Amino acid sequence: MTNANPGPALLHLFAPLRRVDRAAASAPMPTALPRRQLRRFEPGTVRRLHCVSGALWVTIDGDPVDHVLQAGESIEATGRDVLIAYALQPSVLSTSCAKPAFSS
Repeated sequence: MTNANPGPALLHLFAPLRRVDRAAASAPMPTALPRRQLRRFEPGTVRRLHCVSGALWVTIDGDPVDHVLQAGESIEATGRDVLIAYALQPSVLSTSCAKPAFSS
């Protein structure tokens, strides 16, 4: 016979499963990117990319034009395509997450 209640001994396994604050989840997240390193963002993960410091070469899948962002510059993306940021020099970038794709 199996006990359906996990009991206190197993509760520590579920401790990391905490509710995520939606405002915090969509807040800009700074990321350091060393020179000549790239970061790939999958579809639906990034809506806006901001170059905090350094310089980034940004390409968006399906966009025939590449973009170079200097410190303080940003680019908006649809969130439906792969976005790749390449550090031309040591850089810090921040991203804003894509908004949920549902209608009310």
